[in-house]
Amino acid sequence: AEEALRGFTGGRGTTPWLWRNKEVVHFVEWLRERNASSAAACGFAGLDLFSARASARMVVEYLELVDPPASRTAADRYGCFIAASEEEYSKACLEDARLDARGASQRVDATRDGCERVLAELQAKRYEYWDLGDAERHFNAERNAEVVA
Repeated sequence: AEEALRGFTGGRGTTPWLWRNKEVVHFVEWLRERNASSAAACGFAGLDLFSARASARMVVEYLELVDPPASRTAADRYGCFIAASEEEYSKACLEDARLDARGASQRVDATRDGCERVLAELQAKRYEYWDLGDAERHFNAERNAEVVA
């Protein structure tokens, strides 16, 4: 397990220490032992929790394929999460704080509520969207919406 993780540098937007650490090595070794003695093998996959912006963009892109009006609604609800660059994102957050601390707090609450609504609507329309696209892409969109929420 240690050898397998040695060359792992992480993907774009992640950091190597997220996966290259003792806990993951121990878990992978345990998982190998478990799979060796079981008829049903299992594995694990992780989500990049460091990039809510990338996750928000992925959800909006998925919705553009299956439900363009919902895509525009999600983009509005995600707000500054889908800023074009890290610099624009930082400027948007700073501007929010400068405008009015109480108002910024209300906008944070509204953004959180909006993010939760995007996730709830993805879940509610799961089967409808599966018929329009593919289930795996929808599954990924829901996981990314969970990261944002």
